Amino acid sequence: MNIIKPLFQISGMTLISRIFGFLRDILIAACFGAGGIADAFFVAIKFPNIFRRILAEGALNISFVPMFTKKIDNRDTAKKFYREIFNFLFWSLILVVSIFELLMPSLIYLFAPGFMDSDEKFNLDLLRSLGELGLLGITASEEYGGSGLDAVATVIVHEELSASDPGFALAYLAHSMLFVNNLEFNGNDEQRSRILPKVSSGEWIGAMAMSEPDAGTDVLGLTTTAEQRDDGSWVLNGRKMWITNGCIDDEGTPADIVWVYARTGTNSKGRAELSTFLVENGMPGYSVGQKIIDKTGMRASNTAELVFEDCVVPAVNLVGDVGDSMIHMMRNLEIERLTLAAMSLGIARRSLHEMNKYATEREAFGSRIRDFGQMQRYIGESWAKYRAM
Repeated sequence: MNIIKPLFQISGMTLISRIFGFLRDILIAACFGAGGIADAFFVAIKFPNIFRRILAEGALNISFVPMFTKKIDNRDTAKKFYREIFNFLFWSLILVVSIFELLMPSLIYLFAPGFMDSDEKFNLDLLRSLGELGLLGITASEEYGGSGLDAVATVIVHEELSASDPGFALAYLAHSMLFVNNLEFNGNDEQRSRILPKVSSGEWIGAMAMSEPDAGTDVLGLTTTAEQRDDGSWVLNGRKMWITNGCIDDEGTPADIVWVYARTGTNSKGRAELSTFLVENGMPGYSVGQKIIDKTGMRASNTAELVFEDCVVPAVNLVGDVGDSMIHMMRNLEIERLTLAAMSLGIARRSLHEMNKYATEREAFGSRIRDFGQMQRYIGESWAKYRAM
């Protein structure tokens, strides 16, 4: 229920806006179509005989406003007077309805903060709450606070989240797949017992840092370095770019823990030797360089540049052995790509739903546009492609 509550909030307020717009149009149409709303009112509303008699005979003293404190003494005067009062109230209602409809986007922003993809608002509290449902550690061992579920479960969750909010689903994937699943299958017992309970519960938000300003899928081109000191600790220097969950709020708070790939030397074949480190918030030299804004899509997930400037990482936070990063990447790549595909499936399903919904609501030439052959072709082909995924 917590997952889909924001969608209900936004959809509900949008529905209210449409209802008010429809009401406004109906009222205006009634006014001009019936030759005046007051006439339509007196024709359509059948007052009880006693009330009609009160209006006609002037037995009612009017005091809507202080200036109107006179007794109505005949039918025509009563009708004219009440027409003026009702017209005034009617056009006031039109004004209120129009203003409400105009301000609806701002009202959605005020009452449902963090749920608007266009406003680049990341719902951190909602992500943390997924820990209560057992979703943040969906593939982590139960003994460390996870759910211990399989790849099928991860596909279902990512598809459903993406059908609601792809940006939020991407943040979830970065936490649950790129970090938690990585640690579950590549970390040692000490690291799993110390960290997995925190990231599975939502106490900590995790991220994975691989891409750099000048290197992405070309991982052997990474330039972030890690040098080991005499006491066994490591010093990281470099920058990571476009890191999902790199910062978790607008104040630039870094992710609680990051899975970092860094160059630790060169192997016997002259290739870059990459090693994996767990960098925790609070370690000196670890900070957010910038929050990346105005993205083309997935704007509801936070993306950031991470800076490691003489960042000291204890020896216990080295994952595996020196040079094991390629093994870690390959072990985790399968489920990363699988859940990304599930996200695409969720987006396709939601797009098809919106297409079908609009084609049902929209009318042209007196018919729903879904009744036209060309529209049916578009919907049918889209459905076939979705089902073929």
